[in-house]
Amino acid sequence: MLSYKILKREMKNIQKLQASSIFILITCVGLFAQENQTTFTVANEQNISRIHETVSIDLSKTNFTSNVGVTDDKNNSIVSQLIDNDGDDKFDELIFQDDFKGNETKTYHLKKSDKKEQTESKVYATVVEGREDIAWESDKIAFRMYGPPLAKEVDNGIDVWVKSVDYLIVDKWYREEEEGIKSYHVDGGEGADFFSVGRSLGAGGSAITLNDSLFQSGVYKSYKILANGPIRTMFKLNYEFDVNGKKITEEKTIQLDAGSYINKIMTRYSTVPDDAKFVAGLVKRGNTSVSTDFDNSIISLWGDISNKKSDGELGTAVILPYGNNLEIIEDSTHILLLSSLNDKPMIYYAGADWTKREDFASEKDWLNYVKDTSLKIRNPLNVKIVK
Repeated sequence: MLSYKILKREMKNIQKLQASSIFILITCVGLFAQENQTTFTVANEQNISRIHETVSIDLSKTNFTSNVGVTDDKNNSIVSQLIDNDGDDKFDELIFQDDFKGNETKTYHLKKSDKKEQTESKVYATVVEGREDIAWESDKIAFRMYGPPLAKEVDNGIDVWVKSVDYLIVDKWYREEEEGIKSYHVDGGEGADFFSVGRSLGAGGSAITLNDSLFQSGVYKSYKILANGPIRTMFKLNYEFDVNGKKITEEKTIQLDAGSYINKIMTRYSTVPDDAKFVAGLVKRGNTSVSTDFDNSIISLWGDISNKKSDGELGTAVILPYGNNLEIIEDSTHILLLSSLNDKPMIYYAGADWTKREDFASEKDWLNYVKDTSLKIRNPLNVKIVK
């Protein structure tokens, strides 16, 4: 009897221990789930729709540094991209895109994920061997800036390649040009390079102005591609140039997102003369009209893309939403947005469109798009970490 009672008491202790272990296991699983998931909301606080809007999550405010994915509130996976903004081999943010109705709020979850997404990229940047052009594109538009081999012929202006297709064309066009298959200056059904940059600012290049003189930074000295799809391409360019005998360095970062015609450009100069100003501008072309919107810090040009009417029309624009002591001026070559300089990076936006893309049938369509973009820049989506 004694042995039976002892055995029964020991069995009860074992059952209690098992129950405690189960409780501890459940608690640990719950904590593990919390540590491996971050819930957040994204609010569109304006009464405007946002299509394929890029959402950015600051990873420093989450439990994640890598190996992370995004799901919506119904646990559907969303294509995302981790971004290293400064090239230190550490991810700083996660981005994804979604549609938002006016005044709509959506809930999402960051979750641990080791799965490598096989997603076709809608953006791309490359430096072309030999020429050293840096060329980049979204599914809507393409751009390029010339490299050191052409330093005697060009400056730091932005060239425009218009596209009538959504797939990536930069590598294909360079290859066809190199092999003599087709010139990218002629539209073969995908678009073309009709734009002429020369030593101008092109479609949104920047410079310093001092005593009514424009000082451009020349071609880049070095580069680094920081991100290359599927949602965003981003790269950094470093420049050295002279302003009245004073050596200036410039670091410029350009990013372009899928679905967008407009680049975000961030540029920082080393010490410049106190009375120098920052300028971003558009080169004038024949048969174009100028539009300015001081309240929204916008300048725009619209007109024939070439001397052939059948080639369509081109719109270019610059938005300088955070400028100080803003001015808009026009000379024989450019229309320019001017701002005073400070020790912070200058942030502006520049892009282009083409009527053969069918998103823009008229100058009015283009100006509405640019103004809408300016409104969204000034009123970004509100991201809140919930838990």
